[in-house]
Amino acid sequence: MDALDVTGLLVLWMGYGHREATGTSLAAIAVIGALAAAGHALYGNVDLGKGLLVAAPAIGGVLAGTSLQQRISERAVAAAFVVLLLASAAVLVF
Repeated sequence: MDALDVTGLLVLWMGYGHREATGTSLAAIAVIGALAAAGHALYGNVDLGKGLLVAAPAIGGVLAGTSLQQRISERAVAAAFVVLLLASAAVLVF
């Protein structure tokens, strides 16, 4: 299950607004990712330098995306989500 699935379920089944669903989904991904990285680090499977190289832009993207979605209308957030879902479906089909 990825972020699109979680966000969609929060909107459709739980009645969350798109902003709240996106924020909740991003928070869940951050917690799950941190716990998974810590677990793998315990087994010695994490190269700290490469991990930071991946984590830094990911954190920047989360902060930038969250800031952007707060500045645009709820309708625009919903429309962007629909476009992203359709693009994902097209990639899966073709």
